[in-house]
Amino acid sequence: MTSIKKMLLPTLVTDGVNGEAALLPPRYTIDEIRNNFNSSPSIFAWGEQFFTGGGAKTSPPRNEHEELFGAVGAKFEGVYRDSMRFSTWLCVALIVYSTTQIVFRDMAALYLHSANVGNPEGLVPELVVWIIFTASAVFQLSLAPTTFLNYCFVTSVEEYVKYDIVEEVMREEELCET
Repeated sequence: MTSIKKMLLPTLVTDGVNGEAALLPPRYTIDEIRNNFNSSPSIFAWGEQFFTGGGAKTSPPRNEHEELFGAVGAKFEGVYRDSMRFSTWLCVALIVYSTTQIVFRDMAALYLHSANVGNPEGLVPELVVWIIFTASAVFQLSLAPTTFLNYCFVTSVEEYVKYDIVEEVMREEELCET
């Protein structure tokens, strides 16, 4: 999603001498760059089309903005939202399971020097592996706010701006005339 965000952002260019700056349009508005952009590499495109019921084939992009989402097409908002929900659910489930069912059990066995451990030689390696799994799930979960912010950005800029809402807010803030 970060690569899509970069395609949607305008580019600020300075000459470096006079300090004058120019704001270039977003990259996705340039046909050559947009045509070379691929957010769905072939290895993933089939999966995206399968899980979206045809993706861009059944729901083709309605504008240049949606073309950035590749094989998902016009269904990108729901697909990306559901993907974030599912990923978060899996991370939380892994954290809960691995800490309560494996890590705590192995730590207790080590601490109590329990004689009824099935494989004492495998206890420490198992504990280390499951601690790494748990730490990686916590790390992945820590990325969720950034992913969510990127999702909010790419679904609310450029061709997704609701101009009637912008005008209403500007009128309420007395920034424009009716």
